[in-house]
Amino acid sequence: MDNLSEKDWDYLRELVLDSSGVLLSEKGSLAAVSRLDSLLSEFHLLEPAMLIELVREAGQKSPLAERVVGALVESDTFFFRDSSAFEYIRYDALPKLIARNMDSRRLRIWCGGCSTGQEVYSLAVMLLEAMPEIVDWDVEILGSDINRRLIDQAKTGVYSQQEVDQGLPKELSFRHFKKIGPQWVIREDFRRCTRFRVMNLLTNWEDLALFDIILMRNVLQYFQTTARYKVLAQLHRHMHEDSYLFVGNSESIDHNLFERVLDSNAPCYRRIEGELGTGPDGLPVSVQGTQERSLEFKMGSRLSMSGPEFQHLSQLANRTYLFKGMSLSEMEAVCRKIELFEFRARQVIIEQGQPGTAFYIICTGHARVLRRKGFFRRSESLALLGPGDVFGEMALIFSENCNASVVAEGPLKAFVCEREVFEELSTKSETFGATLRAIANERGASPAPANDPEAAVQDSSPSGDTPPSSSSDSAVGSCEMDPVLLDGVLAGNSVFGTLGGGDRKQVIACAELLSFAPGDVIINEGEHSEYFYVIYEGCARALAGNPGFEVASLVAGDHFWYSLKYL
Repeated sequence: MDNLSEKDWDYLRELVLDSSGVLLSEKGSLAAVSRLDSLLSEFHLLEPAMLIELVREAGQKSPLAERVVGALVESDTFFFRDSSAFEYIRYDALPKLIARNMDSRRLRIWCGGCSTGQEVYSLAVMLLEAMPEIVDWDVEILGSDINRRLIDQAKTGVYSQQEVDQGLPKELSFRHFKKIGPQWVIREDFRRCTRFRVMNLLTNWEDLALFDIILMRNVLQYFQTTARYKVLAQLHRHMHEDSYLFVGNSESIDHNLFERVLDSNAPCYRRIEGELGTGPDGLPVSVQGTQERSLEFKMGSRLSMSGPEFQHLSQLANRTYLFKGMSLSEMEAVCRKIELFEFRARQVIIEQGQPGTAFYIICTGHARVLRRKGFFRRSESLALLGPGDVFGEMALIFSENCNASVVAEGPLKAFVCEREVFEELSTKSETFGATLRAIANERGASPAPANDPEAAVQDSSPSGDTPPSSSSDSAVGSCEMDPVLLDGVLAGNSVFGTLGGGDRKQVIACAELLSFAPGDVIINEGEHSEYFYVIYEGCARALAGNPGFEVASLVAGDHFWYSLKYL
């Protein structure tokens, strides 16, 4: 599709802003107008300028203008998107709400900007699957969107194979959907507890009830400040005092009438009683978020890199196995293409099940590796990563979805190498390409079924001659340790670093130093370790799933103890 003239694009931006409060980017015309393709086909028009002329003639309040606005602000969605929100709802929010609403036996949930309804039906499936005690409650899940076409599709509960495959486990699709030809239809009992409506968030909400849970994810960030204030004021009026409001991973609310829920990995807020006042910028309310619709991964705030930070990056990159063997000039060229980002506490940086879009080297702070062992089950903590640790690279190397989530433990800065830079390096740098091939060859020789410990041990052997042992077999060697060196290792560990010197000496007195050969399985996935491990020297890989996908690389000072497979 040809690009729009500046005059036509300004007209569309003004139309969308006046109608919906959404501010489209000044430079986003080519990407945005591609969303108008279906309307051009429907009206047999050759170019978007002809469609805009029809809108001008019909007027900004016409049904055609409404459809154009709806298409331009259309958002992507899929089942169980951003699973951390569903996990918190399941394990923390719902039990409290059920206890609170036991007398009324009533539950109200609203999904704003619901698109084609996957978020709404995901909640319905979760409620029935994981909370059978409320099966006879008065439950209603409302889905709203400004786009009438999307709402009409959501009401049908009909999805293509591609839509079902995106985010919905096969066991749930077969249990809760009926396959009719190439399409999947949601069960009728799920449709009975859902309701959909076309709704402009800037209009009056007087006919809406009070909600226990509101999901307004990746919606508020596209509004101008005054429009965000109006929407937040309405949200505040339609929440109970202890209701929950979820926003997108790239969004945050900075206002004294909404408090952040600190124990949630998803951005979640509680309503505080009071009158709407002003935010820190002097405006009525501030919702922080990015305007970039094209952002594909959980990016924090981009920072300018100072000289010392660039030097720090060079030092970390020089110790990173991915850049092994590179010359100093080649390393410097690579570092100049890497950017520094800051992430807030509990921000999801990488999400399990989503495509890899970058790899990260932690500059300052710590991040926790979490693995979801199944829908409606609490995530398991696998490892705590610190400065110098690398994550996200395996999804890029093997073009796979991420096998675990990584969440900032507190404020965190990380050097970020985006996919485009990674792909450029893999094709233009002979050294980098050779390293990637070596990693691929190594993993090709070692993956084994996670539920077959014997096979896992056999395949993990570097030579293939003698299978290494896991710690549970006690086939490891004990060796002498240097207490002073171990104290230095523990001092840099997130668990023991806060202890005083005397307390660390007591830990050292109880510790045993074990040695493992390359390829030895320390913990098999599925078994719970009897030991808490802190790496004294060397490094280990954390593998998950079948075959064994690497989800973390651990170095001296890192600790682990959970039921992944560690080599």
